[in-house]
Amino acid sequence: VYRMTRPQLYIDLNDVTDLRRVEKSDESLILGGNVSLTTVKNTFIKYAKDPGFHHLRQMAKHVDLIASVPVRN
Repeated sequence: VYRMTRPQLYIDLNDVTDLRRVEKSDESLILGGNVSLTTVKNTFIKYAKDPGFHHLRQMAKHVDLIASVPVRN
């Protein structure tokens, strides 16, 4: 019933390093737009012990509720 058109071009963003970056300073945590949710969760757990970042422990628990491991990767 619904005709699906196929894209003429695919662009692979997996090797764009800026989209996969994880950068932390004393006041902020920057995650690139192509960071997997598993990496996000592990990063939150890693930095939750640092002063000013204790809220990341709870955020890691929420990320764990999203889909399953294959989907998060």
